[in-house]
Amino acid sequence: MHRPSISATLRALALIPLFAGCGGGAGTGPAAFPAALVGRWQAGPACAAAGCAINARVEGSSLVLPLTDTLTIDLQVSQGGAIVSTLAFAGQAPRIVQGLARARGSTLIVDYPGSPSDTIAYAVQGALLRFDFQNALLLPDVTGDGTPDHLRMSVLFARQ
Repeated sequence: MHRPSISATLRALALIPLFAGCGGGAGTGPAAFPAALVGRWQAGPACAAAGCAINARVEGSSLVLPLTDTLTIDLQVSQGGAIVSTLAFAGQAPRIVQGLARARGSTLIVDYPGSPSDTIAYAVQGALLRFDFQNALLLPDVTGDGTPDHLRMSVLFARQ
């Protein structure tokens, strides 16, 4: 199997919003937003020693693209579920994505103005927050087989 270059993959990822997917659903509303999620979280090179990580898994393949060294995600979660994330690929200008999250058990449904909702399984473990995106991102050919690829993102944030 052809292994894509990390720079080609990063260019492809930079073309799409990280927190946009397909799906959504009814949540329990802002009043039930989990207090443990509120605060500033970060994933990227600066917090790798604290255990944070960013990975993209290609569906139907064993290929996992480690992005921790090349992408920084700063996540600010406010009481009531407002989310502001700043994504910065190495050597590129930061991109800001805003949304409103609602919780249903250990799942967040995040709505973005003008974009589809995203569904995220989450878990808080001490000073770490794990996001497993349930909606696959469709990207141009990442694996080099001539067909578009579906990626699933997994992010482990460290509390700042």
